[in-house]
Amino acid sequence: MLVKRGILDTSAANCPICLVEEEMVDHLFLHCYKHWLIWSKIINWWGLAWCCPGNLANLFSQWDSLVYGKFQKKAWVMLFFSVAWSMWLLRNDEIFKQKIPNYDTLFFLIVTRLCLWLKAIEPDFPHSSSDLLRSAEGLIRWTNSQTLRTGVMWSPPMTNRFK
Repeated sequence: MLVKRGILDTSAANCPICLVEEEMVDHLFLHCYKHWLIWSKIINWWGLAWCCPGNLANLFSQWDSLVYGKFQKKAWVMLFFSVAWSMWLLRNDEIFKQKIPNYDTLFFLIVTRLCLWLKAIEPDFPHSSSDLLRSAEGLIRWTNSQTLRTGVMWSPPMTNRFK
């Protein structure tokens, strides 16, 4: 779109990461080799296996069916957006700030964003980004204690009765 609008030169139409294919949404976020490696690392970090779908829309539509648990599904969807947002920022830094992409820190940034977002919605979440970088196990196993409470309210016993 930036080339079509005249913001970037036509020589910049190829993917800024691999410089091989035209920069399209599916290629940039999913099929570009280095970004595919990030998705694979995320999937493996969570302890899953995957087959890369044909496009980003298919990946997103299948994404929340890969995990179970209310909190885990919420975290999993947040993880999807953390990956996409981090890739987008990396790409923009390369194009607009001429920064060399650092893929060694990308995984760290993705997990850190996820941890910060999780703590924003679940203040009781006990793990730090350092904990999660070592393993996703704590994230996968954690449940909010409020979800374990029953909905039964106490009521006083009837007059002259023990409860």
